[in-house]
Amino acid sequence: MNQSTGKLWRLGLPILSLVALSGYLIVSSGSYGLGYPLDDAWIHLTYARNIVNFGQWMFLPGVVSGGSTSPLWTLLLTPAFIFQLQPILWTTFLGFLCLTCLGFLTRKFLEQQELKSYAVGFAFFILLEWHFVWAALSGMETLLQTVGNLAAAVVLFHGYQHKTNSWLWFLTGVLIGALVWIRPDSLTWMGPALVLTVASRFFLESRKSNVWLFLLVGFLIPFTGYLFFNHQVAGSIWPTTMYAKQAEYQAQLNIPFLSRYLQLFILPFIGSSILLLPGLVYLGVKSIRSKAIPILVVYLWWLGMVGLYAWKLPVSYQHGRYMIPIMIIPILCGLIGSAELVQSLRVSLVWKNRLVFGGISLLIGLQFAFYGLGANAYRQDVGVIESEMVQTAKWVAENIPADKNLAVHDIGAMGFYSRRNFVDLAGLINPEVIPFIRNEEQLAVFLDEKNMDYVIVFPNWYNNLLENKEILYTTNNSLSPSLGGGNMTIFCWKKCK
Repeated sequence: MNQSTGKLWRLGLPILSLVALSGYLIVSSGSYGLGYPLDDAWIHLTYARNIVNFGQWMFLPGVVSGGSTSPLWTLLLTPAFIFQLQPILWTTFLGFLCLTCLGFLTRKFLEQQELKSYAVGFAFFILLEWHFVWAALSGMETLLQTVGNLAAAVVLFHGYQHKTNSWLWFLTGVLIGALVWIRPDSLTWMGPALVLTVASRFFLESRKSNVWLFLLVGFLIPFTGYLFFNHQVAGSIWPTTMYAKQAEYQAQLNIPFLSRYLQLFILPFIGSSILLLPGLVYLGVKSIRSKAIPILVVYLWWLGMVGLYAWKLPVSYQHGRYMIPIMIIPILCGLIGSAELVQSLRVSLVWKNRLVFGGISLLIGLQFAFYGLGANAYRQDVGVIESEMVQTAKWVAENIPADKNLAVHDIGAMGFYSRRNFVDLAGLINPEVIPFIRNEEQLAVFLDEKNMDYVIVFPNWYNNLLENKEILYTTNNSLSPSLGGGNMTIFCWKKCK
């Protein structure tokens, strides 16, 4: 690769990232305006605004709480309020940076697998993968965690190539510990890291390597700080969101584990990546035969993460938002395996070229097709949040007196726009709700004890809780019902008048 070509691809990655994101924004703005496809994005923004305005980690005014699962992402949002920027502009900029970084890390990962000739093409493929584009514009930490996962894999491969470099493993531990500040499940990278340090010990002639100790010390420095932070703001070493989400979806655990696992396993392949399954299997089998330990531990991390979510949080809604950061591993391994599978074919050069041309054409065609489908999904997701959560929150700010007591499910937009104190029925900022979050009788008692005036929810989330309750307001928008949802409704817990 000459110097001019090298500069061209470095420029091409950010340009393609910008084009990919612009397409989704244009499609969305033409229908429902600019916004977020997840209400949770407003939770992070509310925390960030309160940090800047009040200097405290709180969602509701005057109440320190641990409702932000990603402290690092929340802090990254604070410049929007320090410099008084439109939040959507700042989060889009952060998404652009994350998507571009993902492209550069993809190239680095491919170079580590000695597939440099494929690296740029595969990086372009990743930048157009619809899950990642959607995540970049979600206002959430999802794509930042995706970048962190791939960075962890790149650093582990590099560390394995320099087995005796203790300080390199120390910095690897620091990186993994820092990733926990994005999302706590990032600590699972310590599993592959420890396996590689143990493996490196047995591959050294002296067999006296203690790099695992440097890895552990490096990890504990930021990880201990994370646990202390949570204890200070939430009263427990983990964020309250972890407990709340698990309690809310406890009923999902009644589904057989294998069904839950398969439901999550297939999520990365809802797209053009379905074509990569043969390559994914091929690389896995080849790695087992050749004892390619770094690739194998990455495979095991991916499969183990699917199992962890199937065990604790088996939900696939919102395009598998919790699984998106994990998808980078099977997609990249599928690309690598597909390239190696083609190279291994014992056919004439003519037929191999035909297969390569046909396969690449089909892959690119499907990639663009799902990019378009993803843009429409993003448009609809933004539309639901804007027409239900945001609209209701603005109505509350204008029509309900500030001294009224509110109970709310889906608190993001409500907290950002209404600027009111309220009780969170999902337990993110009111952890006392978590033990009976799905028990409607206890919820009713709780609402009475709290002297609630209004309950703001989607009606179909509860069977009996709101039966015979008078309706004060409903959005009456058609989009959410057309997608199988409902309209956000304000119920009078007491009499409306």
